[in-house]
Parts: sequence; structure tokens; C-alpha cells
Amino acid sequence: LMKKWRGVLQFERTNPLRLGRKDLQARVTLVYQQAALACAFHAEFWHDFAEWLDLGGQREEATAVLRRAVERFLPSELTLRLLVAQRHELNEVPPSASSLEAADEEYEKLLNDMPKPCPLALINYLAYLRRQRGAGEFRSAFLEATENSPHCTWEVYLFAAQTEYHVYGSEDAAAKVFRLGLERYGEREPSLLAAYVNFLVGANDLRGARAELSRGVLDRLQAAVRDRMSNRSDPRLHDSLAFLWQKWSRLERYFGDASAVQRVASFRDEEFRNLQRDQDVEEDAVVETPAALGLSMTIRQVEEGFRFGHLVPQASSAPQPVKAPRQEDSSPSASATAPAAASAAAAASTAAAPSASSSDPP
Repeated sequence: LMKKWRGVLQFERTNPLRLGRKDLQARVTLVYQQAALACAFHAEFWHDFAEWLDLGGQREEATAVLRRAVERFLPSELTLRLLVAQRHELNEVPPSASSLEAADEEYEKLLNDMPKPCPLALINYLAYLRRQRGAGEFRSAFLEATENSPHCTWEVYLFAAQTEYHVYGSEDAAAKVFRLGLERYGEREPSLLAAYVNFLVGANDLRGARAELSRGVLDRLQAAVRDRMSNRSDPRLHDSLAFLWQKWSRLERYFGDASAVQRVASFRDEEFRNLQRDQDVEEDAVVETPAALGLSMTIRQVEEGFRFGHLVPQASSAPQPVKAPRQEDSSPSASATAPAAASAAAAASTAAAPSASSSDPP
């Protein structure tokens, strides 16, 4: 139904009746109002309606349309709610006190109404405070959010750290924010540690990056050994362990020397053996390498080890063999289709070869 109404609206916007500008604006607006009866729960419809009103110079009416949409039909539609708050903020240049007050109210309602957690809502609110109120209020609101807001996740710490570095040029402040986030989420969110390592590499602090990665790998190795001794298994722990170790390997491969590359592998294996001994494992039962804990070198993990940005080597896959036809099917027609089937199987196998999807830089 939405598709059909979109076609009607696009046709009317071409002005087939050759109306004047004012009459065309009124006619298309009426069609949008009629379409709202069927398309009220489509965020795209309300965005297009507001855009049409903006083109006709009816900015306040456009904002009212979006506000009505989120109040009556789409209260949990984050995109439209952020758009309403932004329209209040940018209603006047420079913004007046009344515009900022309206934006404050929209963000407050947004944070109260959205399902929890909704880190993107909090991130946009903090960005708004930085733009309009300055560094002091931004930092105060961030610190308050870390203590009280249900929307504060590790992504909010990442945003605050990047703001300190890119906007205010403070490397020390950014590092402190990262450390705060790692104290709270470091064990559960390897992505935050990876972001901190990327920050350290960008700041040319390779020693700090190595220290963080080695600590992250060691902490997860310890947890994995404890799980193994208790006959438990946590797939997320194994995935984060492999992820961080591969990131450390890439860092040394591209920015370290040959001895550093060797140290990564030896650190992994030696610490794994030592941790087992610390758990009073008999020497004969000590496992040499942590292959069972997500660090085995499959071909896909080897590919990830050689990744640089979006560049990843692709290992080839052999085509699946085609079964020979049964004797009763060995007619001329069956024989003629066998080569074609083999070619199709080879093509399908090549097309289905998996590729690494991570875009994590070294």
C-alpha cells in the first residue's frame, strides 16, 4: 500500500495539472494528508511529507508534522525523534533561547521514552550539549550519565573519548575516558579495547597498544583456563580471545619487527601452559597450545592475520566432486549432462567461498 501511495505522490509532485506554486503546494499537501490514513506507521512517509513542506517554505508546519507522527503513531522511532530535536536546535541561526529550550525538551522526552538501553539517543544528546553549551556541560552530562543513565553503554564511552581527542585535542583526557570505560566494560566488550588500541596506534603509542592487547589476551586466557578446569564453555569468551590475539598479531606483523611477531605466538603458548600449571594441572596433562580456546589457526584465521583494513587474502576452495551416474542412468543424455553438472558445482563452490567481514584496522 505504501508503494502505491508513493507512486501517487510522486506523480502529483510532477505537477501534471500545471498549477501555480501555491496551488501545487496545497494540492500535494492534501494528498499527503489523505495518504497518512494508510501510511501513518511508515517513518519514511512522514519524512517525505516534512521534506515537501520544507521545499514550500513551511518549516514550522514540517516540524509539527514530524512531532505529530512520533506522538501519535511512532513514539519509538528514533530517527524521527532525533530529527525533531535537531530541527528545534537549527530552527534559527544563531539559535534563540526558545529554540534551545524546545530542543532540550525533545531530548529529555526522547531519553525518557526510548527503550533502554538506547546509546545512540544519549550520544546525540551529548553531541547537542557540546555544540550548544560547550565543553563544561558536555563533560558534566557525560559523567552524570555514566552513573545514572540506563542508556550509557560502552559506545557512549567511545564517543566521549573521541570527542575529547578530535574536538578538544586532549590525548590525556581521551585516554582517561577509555580507561574508565574499560574498567566498566573491558571484560565483556572487546570492541572497546580494540577502539582504544586503534586510538593508541593513531597517537603513535605502539608500546601502550602492545601492553593493552597483551593484558586483554592474558585476562581472557585466564578466564578460559578457569572455564576449562570447571568443564564450562563460553563462546563469547573464545571469540573475544581470538579477536584480540589476531589484532595483536596484525599490529606486530605490520608495525613491529620479526622478533615482536615471534613474541606474540610464544606469549600465547607459554602463558597458556603457565596458567594451567597455576591451576595445579599435572605436567603430563598440560595442553601445549590453546587450540581449543579459539586460537587455533584455521585458514580463515590465517586470512584475518594478514588483513590490512578492508584488504583480506582469499583462500581458494576446491570444487565438490560430482557423483558418477548409476549404471542404469548411463544413457547418452545422462552422460551429456555430467560435464555440465560438474561445471555448475565448481561455479557454485567458488561463489559460496566465505570471506572475512571484519573491517577492523590493524
